[in-house]
Amino acid sequence: MRPEATITQEPTAARSAAPTTAMTAEQRATFERDGYLIIRGALCPEEVAAARDAVDRVYAARAEAGSLGPAVRLSGGGRGRWRRG
Repeated sequence: MRPEATITQEPTAARSAAPTTAMTAEQRATFERDGYLIIRGALCPEEVAAARDAVDRVYAARAEAGSLGPAVRLSGGGRGRWRRG
């Protein structure tokens, strides 16, 4: 398992006043390799909850429509936790 590359941001309220910084070469390479980059503190808890709710709604609608297929399911019964497998 590879270590996660993370960036820590200021909380959302402070973020609007804080200058933005560019990705480092290492962060860019991680993004290019993995297809994502974890940025801790980029979203406040309310934004995370709203995103989880949106994903849960889409997942539920696709599951109800039968368009998920057998390889995608909720793992561990947790909200917003789905996986292929």
